[in-house]
Amino acid sequence: MPATLTPITGDGTVPTGGTANQVLQKTSGTNYAVGWITPATGGNVSTSGTITTGQVPRWASATTIESVPLDTHDDGVATVGLIKRDAANSRVIVTDNSANWDTAYTDRNKWDGGATGLTAATGRASLGFADPGAAGGILRSNGTIWARVTFATFQSVSGQNPTGTTSTTAVMMGLGGVATITPTASGKVLITVSGNVANNNASGGAQFNLRWQTGTAPTNGAAGTGTVLGSTQQRGLMSAGAAVPFSISGYLTGLGVGTAYWMDLSLSNGSSTGTATVTSVFITAMELP
Repeated sequence: MPATLTPITGDGTVPTGGTANQVLQKTSGTNYAVGWITPATGGNVSTSGTITTGQVPRWASATTIESVPLDTHDDGVATVGLIKRDAANSRVIVTDNSANWDTAYTDRNKWDGGATGLTAATGRASLGFADPGAAGGILRSNGTIWARVTFATFQSVSGQNPTGTTSTTAVMMGLGGVATITPTASGKVLITVSGNVANNNASGGAQFNLRWQTGTAPTNGAAGTGTVLGSTQQRGLMSAGAAVPFSISGYLTGLGVGTAYWMDLSLSNGSSTGTATVTSVFITAMELP
């Protein structure tokens, strides 16, 4: 048989009365002291506009929620671009340069030979390097960028046999007309002159110097001129006509770039008699870094 429900009255029972949707609430600290109340509704909140699939809710006011597209949800930002937080802790829109990032990634191998398409001249310019130019050039800092320079090289003048002299004071051998150098970068030049020196008089002697200067080179037999490089070289008590080898070198600094300089030997027979000569003269000059 079905069970029969018997209403319970008294303490512990549900109070009578109340209306639909009300709830029980303690009315005092006394046991079983409860009563019917209407619950709070949480404020007067309403919706605004049409709710659309894929959109998100946003507070339009203190009491209204609206449906908005996702791209306008973050602080109301609707401009095309990338969101960035600034120093004021606000969100701002910056230009979308992601295509440039993609290009940088694609082109990354061009610098190590991993891909073709690198414009070498543009790359050198962006790194502060000059065009390589002719073979033999090197990179040299000018204090601002690495610039291409080619050092001047006077290879050689060989087999020179200038007319000798009987003068007891130095006269020029006239080699400067063919022995010249024009510095192009550093103005530092190493000069080497070698050959044979002799005197046609028994026990004769000779004195000679390496000289240099700008302007018109002196001719053979002209009085000693120019700047002496190094000390005076001397050979004495030589057999008549006997050729004695010699080699002298000098290092010049501070020469003007773009200026031509001649190189020559000055010669005398010193205090002896006879004719002093230099033969098979070989001259080299090279600009150094």
